[in-house]
Amino acid sequence: MTIRKCEYCESDIKVMDIGPGKRKRFCSPKCSSRKRRNNPKACLNCGGPFPSRHNKYCSRKCLKEFNKEKMQGYDFHYSLQRNYGMTIADYQVQLSKQENRCAICRQEEKYKYKGITKNLSVDHCHETGKNRGLLCQRCNFAIGQFEDSWLLLNNAQEYLAYWHCKHGSSKVKSWQEVPFIE
Repeated sequence: MTIRKCEYCESDIKVMDIGPGKRKRFCSPKCSSRKRRNNPKACLNCGGPFPSRHNKYCSRKCLKEFNKEKMQGYDFHYSLQRNYGMTIADYQVQLSKQENRCAICRQEEKYKYKGITKNLSVDHCHETGKNRGLLCQRCNFAIGQFEDSWLLLNNAQEYLAYWHCKHGSSKVKSWQEVPFIE
């Protein structure tokens, strides 16, 4: 038998000498929890103290802030795989085919969320589940509003053409490009 001191209250603890392994540090569970409460850790993000034994951050906000870049990439990769059956490599191949531009408006993504430009959205058929291409936020939303119906889009095109001719609008692009279709 060996006698040691409790790390919290400094009372004597009798410990049996049975070999290597965990040594007894406290005389009771109360002393153990008191030691943790009175010896707070420093948060890896903000440096503030917190009384937790297993965590490295004082709050979920600090955890998210600390891992912001890492989590964004992970979330995007996970979403591609789960929702569209695509890998990052598949996405990059499609992106290079489209020259980093939207398949409809031929512009790079402009939409920003919390100061970070979003990736192009994967457009897919809701009936078959097949991926069609990559679209900017605006074009993807527009197609969704037309419920993927080419008849509605055709009606909208005729409507705009009629009113353009009637009023001489200057909102027409003089260029026409071949779409990004495989």
